[in-house]
Amino acid sequence: MAPMTTPKPSLAAALADLTTREARRALRSLGDDGDRHTGVHEARKSLRRLKSLLDLGGERFDANREPIVRGLTRLASSLSTLRDAHVAVTIARHVGGESPSERWSTAIAWLEARRDAMLDEALRKDPGFGKRRQRLAAIGAAITALPWDTVERPDIERALARSERRVAKAGGKAATQATTGNLHRW
Repeated sequence: MAPMTTPKPSLAAALADLTTREARRALRSLGDDGDRHTGVHEARKSLRRLKSLLDLGGERFDANREPIVRGLTRLASSLSTLRDAHVAVTIARHVGGESPSERWSTAIAWLEARRDAMLDEALRKDPGFGKRRQRLAAIGAAITALPWDTVERPDIERALARSERRVAKAGGKAATQATTGNLHRW
């Protein structure tokens, strides 16, 4: 008797499943009360991935994609100052080295206190990031409801070609004007 094989999901079904898992990952990350700073960073990464996955739907999602992308962007923006404060601490620790000087130790302690105060204030206004998590759950439901079954290989190929053109354009700009913003965009 031949072993039974499970049929491969369609490309559209695989993308739909991936977006659902990514939305759940973002929710879990925002709910991570063990390490809030890492949770914020991981949630923002998941939000960026979700926006990229939505782009793969291209014209199939046009009518419904923009409000979802705006919601993801607003949510990511609402977390950006917290992420930036944590990055400042990480960079200061790296630059200060294993045995930072007294001045670096003072600066690092100040940055840590500032970062933690910002997080405390954000959590005071939105305990457990509950409001953000509710918005994210609603966005996740809207993403799941998109017509993923209509996405076909040519849609994905067009989206990837668009993305490659954007990367090349950003790379060209970064090569001629190597500003922090241009390098980051690239």
